Amino acid sequence: AKQRLFERVNGLGMAAFYTDDPKYVQGAVAQLEAWFVDPQTRMNPHLEYAQGIPGVNDGRCFGIIDWCDIDTLITPLQLWRADGAIPEATDRAITEWFGAYLGWLQTSELGRMERDRLNNHGTWYDVQVVGLLLFLGRKAEARDVLEAVKTRRIATQIEPDGRQPHELARTKSLSYSRMNLSAFQRLARLGEKVGVDLWNYETPDGRSIKKAQDFLAPYLRREKEWEYPQLKSDGP
Repeated sequence: AKQRLFERVNGLGMAAFYTDDPKYVQGAVAQLEAWFVDPQTRMNPHLEYAQGIPGVNDGRCFGIIDWCDIDTLITPLQLWRADGAIPEATDRAITEWFGAYLGWLQTSELGRMERDRLNNHGTWYDVQVVGLLLFLGRKAEARDVLEAVKTRRIATQIEPDGRQPHELARTKSLSYSRMNLSAFQRLARLGEKVGVDLWNYETPDGRSIKKAQDFLAPYLRREKEWEYPQLKSDGP
């Protein structure tokens, strides 16, 4: 359901941008209001029950990654806000929801557990946090998180030769290596907005996003055969 939300809002946003037809914005706003505003239908601003296992637990930190694309809602919202195309009350309610969800990510037990993961879960956690901070106008905090990516993520998840050992240990190692690299690339693009250059950052012993890209490139171009575990080759 949440993936359809992201896809619909983005699709309607693109339609509105290219056609200037207000019906597309209205359709997107209706989706957003149902998810984040209407007290009868809105989602609570947390993921306490994500990926819960009946009889085992109510929810797991692993479910947080399912919302890793929430930052894709930010660009259309910012465009509509600048154009005055979204009702002020709706804009305010969505902003409050995002703020509450961010607070949950940063302070809840599940959120802290996901933050401390040493693989792609931790990297995608940062993507969510930075995207939300930027939407909320908290640029200094976003900059702090992005600066910490250098030591918290790049230095611990990428080897000097570009391998990602925490992903290579998994049964779909190519898929998860690609997934983690995508998160790093997303963070690097977000860093451009606040003057944090992750594209060119390199640890003293040579670990970097560029090294990770270079390591995967020949495998993704099928110039080399992947030599690590990979149960499936059609995605993460």
